[in-house]
Amino acid sequence: MYRFSGVPDDLSFAVKKECILPNGTLKGADNNFDYSWFCIDGSWFQKVNLNMPERCGFFSRQAVADYLSNPDEHDLDMETMLSIEGYQALEAEVKKAYQYFEYTSSWSSRQKLRDLKDDVLSRIVAYNRVRDWRKNEIEITLSDVRVVLLRE
Repeated sequence: MYRFSGVPDDLSFAVKKECILPNGTLKGADNNFDYSWFCIDGSWFQKVNLNMPERCGFFSRQAVADYLSNPDEHDLDMETMLSIEGYQALEAEVKKAYQYFEYTSSWSSRQKLRDLKDDVLSRIVAYNRVRDWRKNEIEITLSDVRVVLLRE
C-alpha cells in the first residue's frame, strides 16, 4: 500500500472529475492534510494473509463468551488481555478463568481490508462476466488492478 503526499500522477479523468473541490482544485493537490491518497496494487492482496487473526492472547472466559454471543455489542478489551508471561504468572486456580483466544474485530484494519478485497474481487468477477471474448478481451485478475483510495 502506498500513501501519496499530494495526488497520484496517473489518475484517470473519471477519478479526477469525482474528486474536485468546489473551488475547482483536486482534493489533496495542495498537500492539505484533510485528504490523503492511497494506492494498493491488486497483487498486494495476493501477498498478504488477511485471514490471520489480528489479536491474540488470554482473555477471561466470560469476556470471550460475551464476545462470541454478540460481537456487535461486546468487544474484547485489549487492556484486560494477558500475555503469555502474564498468564503463566497466575496461580493454577485463577488460570481456569482464562482462555487463549484469537480474533479480528469487525472494526479492525484487517477486517476492513478483507472487505475491500472481497469488493474488488466482486468487481473483477463482474468485469470478466461481461467482457467480450469475441474481441479477445482478456480476463483480468487482482494483478491487473489498482485500488485508489481518497481519505477525507
